[in-house]
Order: sequence, then C-alpha cells, then structure tokens
Amino acid sequence: MDPLRMFLIATLILVVFSAKNVVSEKESEWRYKIGPFPQAIAISVDGEYIIAADQEKAYLFEKDTNQPLWNYSIETGWVRSVAISSDGEYVVVGSDGLISFFNKSSGTPLWTSDIYCCPLVNSIAISADGEYIAAGLNAQIAPRDSVIYLFNKNSSVPLWTYKGDFNTISSVAISDDGEYIAAGSSDWFSSSENVSLFHKDSNIPLWNYAINADVNSVSISADGEYIVAGCDDNNTYLFHKDSSIPLWNYATEDDVISVDISANGEYIVSGSYDHKIHLFDKDNSTPLWSYNTEDMVESVAISADGEYIVAGDMYNIVYLLKRESNSLIWKFDVGSNGVVVSISGDGSYIATTSFDDQVYLLTSDISSSTKASIESDEKNNFSVVIIALISIGLVAIFRRK
Repeated sequence: MDPLRMFLIATLILVVFSAKNVVSEKESEWRYKIGPFPQAIAISVDGEYIIAADQEKAYLFEKDTNQPLWNYSIETGWVRSVAISSDGEYVVVGSDGLISFFNKSSGTPLWTSDIYCCPLVNSIAISADGEYIAAGLNAQIAPRDSVIYLFNKNSSVPLWTYKGDFNTISSVAISDDGEYIAAGSSDWFSSSENVSLFHKDSNIPLWNYAINADVNSVSISADGEYIVAGCDDNNTYLFHKDSSIPLWNYATEDDVISVDISANGEYIVSGSYDHKIHLFDKDNSTPLWSYNTEDMVESVAISADGEYIVAGDMYNIVYLLKRESNSLIWKFDVGSNGVVVSISGDGSYIATTSFDDQVYLLTSDISSSTKASIESDEKNNFSVVIIALISIGLVAIFRRK
C-alpha cells in the first residue's frame, strides 16, 4: 500500500475516534417501587438518608438498603415537596393542606400543621440542623392569597406567616443556619414581589424584586449570602442578600425551570427548556460551560463544593457532570418522564425518581457503571475539523510530490 493511502486511512480512523466521547451508562445501586406520580425527593447532605414521596405516601430510606425505614400515608392528598436536614435526623413533607414533621426514627409525625386556607404546599425547605422549616403555599381559592410560613421544629404553630402580592409561592429556600429565607412566586398578573428575602426574626421582607415573570425555582447559599432564581423570562438571576438589585442575570433561549447554588456560594447551576444545563461562577454572568441534553431540563442539583452537577431532563435521563468541564461522566435512563434529582454534599450519592414510580439511588463512582455508550461532543467536533484540515493539507503536499 502506498504511503498516501496508508496516511488517509490512519487519518480517517483518528477522525472517527476523535468525533466521539465514551460515556458510561450508569446502573443504580438500588431501586424501590413506590406509588403513582412521584415528584418529590431529597437526600441528606451526608448521603445517609433519602426521603421520597408519591401521590399519597412518604418513604424514608437509608442509603444501604432499598427497604424503607418507614412510610407514612398522607390522608389529605398529593405530596408536592419534601426536605431533609443535613444529617437526616429530621424530615418534613408538604402535601395538599398539610405539613408533616418527622424524626427519622419514626413514621409517626412529631407534628402536623393543617393549612386549610392554602391547600397546595408547593415547596418546603429545612435548615441544616432541622431547627427551622419554611413552606410556600398556593391558596388556589382566592387570587393573591398565597402564604409563606416559617416554623420552628418544636411547634406546629408558625413563627410567622406572610401574605404578599402573588398567586403562587412556587419555591422556597432556607440558609443552613435558618437565618435567611428566600421565596420565588408567580402570578397571573404583574407582581412586585417575584423574589423575596426574609430574616427568620420577621415576616417583613428584607427586600422584594419584581421580575414580572413566574419564578420557577430559588436556591440560597449555606450562609445566606447569595440567592439564585430561575424564571419564565428565560433568565437566571443572582442576588446578594444585601440588595434587591441582581448582581447579574443570564438569558437562555427558553424558561429556566430549576436552579441550585453550591453551599459555599461559588457556583450556580441552571436547567432550562432549551435543553441546556449551564454552570456559572458567582462572579460572572457568562457560563463556565453549557451542556446540551436530550430533552428539556426538569431538575438540577449541585454538590456543596460545586464539584458535581446532576440534572434530570423531562423525558427520562439523569446526567452527571464535573465542574472542570462539560464532559458527561455518566447518564442514567429512568425509563419515564418527570425526572427529579437530589445530590449529597460531597457528590457521592444521587437520589432520583420519575413517573416510572421508582426511587433510585446512584453513586458518582464511574466504576459501578456497566457499559459504555458513544456520544458526540462539541469539543471533539472542533478537533475533527482541525484534523480534517491538516489531512487535506498533507494530501495536497503528497500530490505535488
């Protein structure tokens, strides 16, 4: 075979392999079948405990087994939100008309709080030590009659409530020490209070910010210094607790559905309906990177140090990425839509559920993956172009000779 032909064949092989990324397809550590329409899951920061819920029950798991420690039937209806303290000691469940607070040792609530004025508990959050619980509720009865509640773990009577100029409290978040509470709202009409920040000692907002678009998700750093919001105006917003003026915002090509911020406040992840995951450094509105998913992004979460990013799309895929690049570590197919994800503080464990009525526990460890799939990558596509151009040039040189 002449040298030119050998060179072209070798170059073709190199191009083919350079055009692809080998990505592990993950297998779960365990799974457990629950009831219909699960849409709430949370894992403790230490990764030891998982709280999940379906339409009528809440289930608490320990990471080492797929058999629930306990389950609790919610008589009032659909469970829409769950939260768990950092060490898994306390669990809170928000359902239609009811907030239930548990110690991990028992499936009998320490207390319940009936919320008859506001039947839908859309979002719930708990401080790291379980001392404080924030809840966002949707009245659905009268416009502009939704409420934010703050509880202490020792009582079902709220420390305070706040009724603002909004229809729905779509998302709440609380700092690790419980000192600051962020809330995002949506309204059928323009509102002056789309993002609000509170101190635990008062139901008077420290500030409000009007986006005039539905806020789908809010998150707050461990110390309460930074607040991030994802909205239906296609933007991700970052705030400092001392001002209602955003530090920056970033516009995507579609609604931003889910956001999360690392515990140290350094990194922000957002997921949007434009099929993208975006990772930001808090000091810059330009993403560090973006990753294209197979469908609209439904849920995102980030580890405490920002090292690991997990996302679930609207179709059926869970994605795990590392901060250093937008290359996929692994992906996991849950087999159904409506994927919700949660990640432990160090990124070692990922809990997820979807409308396949299963709870899954995954690890970030690639060694437990079972097989490899081939996936295109934008960086590699760029490499292909470079290699192809070099090849053309070399072929031209050979022909001249």
